[in-house]
Amino acid sequence: RASDYAIGQFKFLRTLLLVHGREAYRRNSYVVCFMFYKNVLCVMCIFWYGIVSSYSGSNMFEQWLYQLYNIAFSAVPIMWFAVFDYEYPKEVLKRDPKYYIYVEKPTFTYYLFGKWMFYSAWQSIVLCILAFIPFESQGGSLWMEGNFVFIGVVCIVNLKCL
Repeated sequence: RASDYAIGQFKFLRTLLLVHGREAYRRNSYVVCFMFYKNVLCVMCIFWYGIVSSYSGSNMFEQWLYQLYNIAFSAVPIMWFAVFDYEYPKEVLKRDPKYYIYVEKPTFTYYLFGKWMFYSAWQSIVLCILAFIPFESQGGSLWMEGNFVFIGVVCIVNLKCL
């Protein structure tokens, strides 16, 4: 009565646990880290721009670009990952239950989460340096710098997930 799932036969339980349960845990762990990573990367670029612009309050990106970032520009790789990513073939996971155990190598820890956040902060610093220094020395405009950084953020995020 209090179950979320109804399993018709016990033979389906093996596939549900060993294949779908394992892959759901692994994918969810990756997607949680990835979602924080992509948003921290985008926001840290705005933070570094605030320091460079002496906290002038001007926008780095066009407002519509920033609003479409999570909806359009970085959603496709997550859907691709959710549908097509398997670490091992389903037959191997069903045959050998040792792959189900994540005790030796957990996929979501404070260390891994911190590593993802460090990568996002580091990549935002490098991306902003690559945008600010050349464009400032040539008298570049805010529009060019902001678009360069935004295109870089979208490319880095999409390549990271794929």
